[in-house]
Formats: sequence, C-alpha cells, structure tokens
Amino acid sequence: MTGDKSMEIAGPLTLHGITRPMVLTASYNGGYSGMPNMDPQARVGFSAHGSFKRSDFGITYGVPAPGTTMGVGDLVDFSIEAEFTGPPLAASAAASR
Repeated sequence: MTGDKSMEIAGPLTLHGITRPMVLTASYNGGYSGMPNMDPQARVGFSAHGSFKRSDFGITYGVPAPGTTMGVGDLVDFSIEAEFTGPPLAASAAASR
C-alpha cells in the first residue's frame, strides 16, 4: 500500500519466453456491497498501469535503429481496468428460494 487507495503490485511478467520483474501502479476505485432484492451482487473495482520495453523480452522486430524514428516504438504502456463481482447477499439468496 502506498496510500489509502493506492498500491504497487509486483510480480513476474513472461513474454516471448523471457521473464522479468514488473511493478504496476494500482488504485482501488471503490466497492458496492449490494442491495437485497434489487442488485445483490457485491462489487469492487481496481485500475492498474504499467510499462515495459519490448526489447527487454527479446521482441526487437520493428524497433527503430539508433538515430532513426522509422519503426515501432519499444516502450509499451498499458492499463488494466478490473471489476470483481462477489456472490449474492445471503438475505437475497434466502429470499429467492
């Protein structure tokens, strides 16, 4: 945890048969506990951002030669938006029987 709703997530990333450490900057976007008989599914959301160089994983096709700009960039920036849904609230499950 780096703050109330921010964190860093560390782990390995394997691409093209090469594994390197990766750190994502993430944030907790909030949660919802559900409402019985209306919308009983609890939810929680997260965002994460990271970047890596393709060449660090042996993927060099199209990377511009030194001194040129013709080709495909080496740096890849990416974002992950995720929402997780939990089981229905116990009161809703009992009411639906």
